[in-house]
Amino acid sequence: MAGNQFRFLASMLKQPGSIGAVAPTGKQLARAMANCIPVDLGLPVLELGPGTGAITKAILARSIPAADLVLVEYDLAFHAYLRNEFPGTNVLRGDAFDLGDVISHLPARQYSAVVSALPLLNFPVAQRRKLLRDCFSWLAPQGIFIQFSYGCRPPVAPIAGLCQLKTGRWIFANLPPARVYQYTRITPAPKDGLE
Repeated sequence: MAGNQFRFLASMLKQPGSIGAVAPTGKQLARAMANCIPVDLGLPVLELGPGTGAITKAILARSIPAADLVLVEYDLAFHAYLRNEFPGTNVLRGDAFDLGDVISHLPARQYSAVVSALPLLNFPVAQRRKLLRDCFSWLAPQGIFIQFSYGCRPPVAPIAGLCQLKTGRWIFANLPPARVYQYTRITPAPKDGLE
């Protein structure tokens, strides 16, 4: 654990804008994120900004095969650490805000979940909305975008006609306290008597 804290602090000092916390994600928050994944879909999971791998461990603890987990990490030091720490997972170095460029070469075309630890509140609203749209283009119809935030409001407002939002309870054991937001696709209402 001390090694993870050192890596986290070193990265925060090098690139303060890319880190949105004062400590790595706690176990309770990581479990809350992983528990939102619809494992019954049997599709791969995409994790954005895994950092020290706290959420990655919780995802793997849900019996998701390592080969079905794709990690997208921008920070070079975290990327190298994740490759060593989680053998068998697909660890990619790239910018999650250019998601198509990073993952389009992979065989998976749909994911059951996108699990994001990106510090979205550090980015402009337009960039956050673009990320959400991009993620939904890779999600299965029953897939889910999972994001945590320390703010009192959702980090991204649901996009009309695309997704709806479920807000989780505050997790006070995390430093700082955070909550989990789940975005799911809006299913069009069936048309009466029309095919």
